[in-house]
Amino acid sequence: MKQPNPKGHKHYDRILRENISTVLPDIIRKFLNIEVSESRPLSTDLPKTIELKPDAVFEVLTTDQNRFILHFEFQSQNDPDMAIRMAKYKFLLGDKYKLEIRQFVIFLGPRPSTMSTELPPMMRFSGFEILNLCQIDINEFKDDTSPEALVLSILSNFPADESETVIKDIVQRLHNVCDNPHQFQKAIQQLTVLSQLRNLDSFIKENTADMPITIDLRENVMYKDGLQQGLQQGLEQGREQGIQQGRKQGHEESRIQYMLNMWRAGRYSLSEIARIFEIDVEELQRQLKLATENEKRNNDNAPDAESDSAKS
Repeated sequence: MKQPNPKGHKHYDRILRENISTVLPDIIRKFLNIEVSESRPLSTDLPKTIELKPDAVFEVLTTDQNRFILHFEFQSQNDPDMAIRMAKYKFLLGDKYKLEIRQFVIFLGPRPSTMSTELPPMMRFSGFEILNLCQIDINEFKDDTSPEALVLSILSNFPADESETVIKDIVQRLHNVCDNPHQFQKAIQQLTVLSQLRNLDSFIKENTADMPITIDLRENVMYKDGLQQGLQQGLEQGREQGIQQGRKQGHEESRIQYMLNMWRAGRYSLSEIARIFEIDVEELQRQLKLATENEKRNNDNAPDAESDSAKS
């Protein structure tokens, strides 16, 4: 099976971050078995650890061939947060060297240290739990009425041969629960992006083709189809001049042709098309005019080509 492009993970993260506050209560209650009386979001910005620099670090190989990292810190005063600081060092050093980390604090004070050498129990890392959305039955979302939960349901578990039926149901329920066209459009955009994690974005295309919505074409199969076709044409036309030129030509021709098709379909205004492809309206009009003229010129030349062929 074709694997999703890992480069697109930022798009998935952004969608999940936007929606998590809405779907979190249900996720906690249904799947984590945690009863919450109240919750509030906290800042996800963490202190930068780049300034942390250990005092001394060695790679050691013992006589019995045991290799590990030996870390020393020199401390002249008792630090109540020393265990936390050492834990940070351990994770950073372990991540960098991928070896066992052994740590020692050499205390320089006039009296023995009174610092705790262990983290409080609540701060000790002993692993984490995994919630596999692919193992959650799609029916767990049957009573959800929030667009965010319905979008997330595309990642749940359902038979592969029922994919089209499931997506039709999700799209229809989104249409019913969204308060306005803008909210519905946003939900479909998010659904399209997440569906790529299951290689189902082609079904989104089929089930939203007749709807008055604008989807970010660069992130889904609707744009990929046109891009691939134009890329192939560009490669064929550019072989004699080099593969790289063909790639560039195919990409640009696909892009222009897609803009022309959207404009002719009549469902998108010039400003909407310009926003999707991130160009000025004036530049869009210029490219549409050139594409139309080139198309007309090619059509005018077609009968002559057929006539020449017949004569030969």
